[in-house]
Amino acid sequence: KGISVALTNPKAILFFIAFLPQFIQPGTFQVQQTGVLIVTFAGCSVVAHAFYVLLAQKLKRHLNSARRRKNVNRVFGASFIGLGFSLFTLKGRAA
Repeated sequence: KGISVALTNPKAILFFIAFLPQFIQPGTFQVQQTGVLIVTFAGCSVVAHAFYVLLAQKLKRHLNSARRRKNVNRVFGASFIGLGFSLFTLKGRAA
């Protein structure tokens, strides 16, 4: 089911239609070039997602203590308060 959703995603289709043709040389095997570009993109995507998984595993080890989780919650809470305050002060300046 996930593959069918990914393959029919209009944003992904538009991205590939707009992005890939500029790297394909006319007059040569265009299907082969497109295949190489798609495999390269998929490989880069797998590497990026593997990096995210490894990073999440490392963070999980560091956030196991209640004290560290509490500190992270405070940092994120303060950042949300700061963002809210900045939105409040910019509200009158918006067009």
